[in-house]
Amino acid sequence: MDRRALAASAAGTAGEDRVAPRTAAEKLIASVWARTLEVDEIGVDDDFFELGGDSILSIRITSRLRAALDRDLSPRALFDHPTVALLAAALTGPENAPATAPIPRTEGDEGLPLSFAQQRLWFLDAYEPGGTDYVSPTGLRMRGPLDPEALRHALSGLVARHPSLRTVFDEVRGQAVQTIRPPAEVPLPLTDLSALRGAAQEHALERLLAEQTGTPSTCAKARCCGPRWSAWARRTTCWRSASTTSSPTAGPAP
Repeated sequence: MDRRALAASAAGTAGEDRVAPRTAAEKLIASVWARTLEVDEIGVDDDFFELGGDSILSIRITSRLRAALDRDLSPRALFDHPTVALLAAALTGPENAPATAPIPRTEGDEGLPLSFAQQRLWFLDAYEPGGTDYVSPTGLRMRGPLDPEALRHALSGLVARHPSLRTVFDEVRGQAVQTIRPPAEVPLPLTDLSALRGAAQEHALERLLAEQTGTPSTCAKARCCGPRWSAWARRTTCWRSASTTSSPTAGPAP
């Protein structure tokens, strides 16, 4: 869609009657529209949709205006107030509410309630323990020199940075809860398959991958489950690395 052509057409229709933004709110809205719609000039009476706006762009615009004006704003506002003047009047009116406060970070690392998705996983594991439906393997082929210690250090830093990778489920007085475990070093077992050649090497690699990705979570054994996050590296003629995650979780709100 050529939005510049649409803007030019709208400008030609308006002719010399186009009114430039006057207030601070109108100037801000016009600036956001111009940047998002990729047009040069916006008049206060220009219609958002005649300039090439659509529902997707309305989401981008309302997100930017919400942050700039600290006002609660939904994409519906552009449908109800499709010009700069109308939208500015709606946003600066006394009935417009300030933006909602951000969700506060949950304090503590133990006994946190499960989200609905986590409750579903906990129930499924209790109903049919030892499943591998939520094991999500990922393999990467890396060519060239590899420093295994640097890779292990990077993986440990990743797990330490994201609490969701350290979150497990437990049961306290019959109630499922989540607990964030403290950071720890991530083991990185290494298997050297470079002595094998051709089909023998591929078969050995496939067997090792099947063993790793087919291992179920340990929820049924300990009634404490979470992301069975693991990583390993296999050396062929180059390096291969892979990781698996089972029982995916979402930690408390940051």
